Amino acid sequence: MLKCDSKIILCDEHGLKVFGEGPLKLLLNVKECGSLNGAAKKMYMSYKKALSLVEKAEEGLGFPLLVSKAGGNRGGGSELTPETEEFLELYAKFSADAKERVRACYEEYFSRSDGRSIS
Repeated sequence: MLKCDSKIILCDEHGLKVFGEGPLKLLLNVKECGSLNGAAKKMYMSYKKALSLVEKAEEGLGFPLLVSKAGGNRGGGSELTPETEEFLELYAKFSADAKERVRACYEEYFSRSDGRSIS
């Protein structure tokens, strides 16, 4: 049986990806781990790749996503900016709403009158 799956990706005016599930997971892991390095390790990603994702998203979104704390005896770290917290909340709501609308549209086009989906 077929089913519909959708991914919500925000792109810039040239169609280049700015934000999606990868950066979302990375930022949520930063919030949990307290550092970009810890978040990258949790996702089996290099720190360089994680930093690149954050920088690309910051450039596209137009605001800083993280505040870094310098190292020292207690070590450094990163935390989400207030703008990032607000953005992630809006993105989660938007993404859930968009996915539900896509699912409903799929049902409208691909459900048969007997209640079964075309497969």
